[in-house]
Amino acid sequence: MPKYLIKFIKEEHLEYLLTKGLYMNAAMYYALMEEKKGKQLDKYEGLASPTHLMYKNRNRPVWCCTAIEDNDIKNNTIKLDERLFEDFFDDDLENGCLVLFEYKSFLEYFLANKDEYRAAYGCINYLPYRYFKDCFVSDDWSDCIFRKNISYSYQTEFRIAIDRACEEIVGEREIDGKNYEVLKSYHPYHFSLPNLGKISKVYKANELYYDGNYYFLRL
Repeated sequence: MPKYLIKFIKEEHLEYLLTKGLYMNAAMYYALMEEKKGKQLDKYEGLASPTHLMYKNRNRPVWCCTAIEDNDIKNNTIKLDERLFEDFFDDDLENGCLVLFEYKSFLEYFLANKDEYRAAYGCINYLPYRYFKDCFVSDDWSDCIFRKNISYSYQTEFRIAIDRACEEIVGEREIDGKNYEVLKSYHPYHFSLPNLGKISKVYKANELYYDGNYYFLRL
């Protein structure tokens, strides 16, 4: 079980998180982001059948953060892989923030404010794609949302997923001279968790000590 959760976030989005709650994108959003940025997150989000490249529930909203275990802490300091900062901040550490939550306090607050939709939460299971179990016909709506390729294991991700479909964003694409409606993305889901600022602590990314491979957050 995690001891802490850390949310990597740009400074312009910080106030929303601390005062209003969770800004949750559909799982497919992260696949589209990887296509655009070339490195962030996972184009196989929601992969249900590796053999047939079939996907499931990619329209479900998810909120992601980094799980910190006891063995990640030494001398009251958390050691963080530099790839996390590259993924979420690119070269803009000046605009980067880390929001630290005590895991138990955060989870209790989330469950106390949960809305009418089913929710799933937990740490991501990392394994090679070829070992993904086919879950396309599984009765568990969230099983394929909580696994990622082992190459992302440095993210040590904790995730919340909500069982409701995000609203589609539809556009047009011209094919052979004809325009067709195509799915572009999904609108985000806003999960109300006011006053998260009262159970968190904020750190500036550019103020953490960096040794060339890792960043160190002093508790």
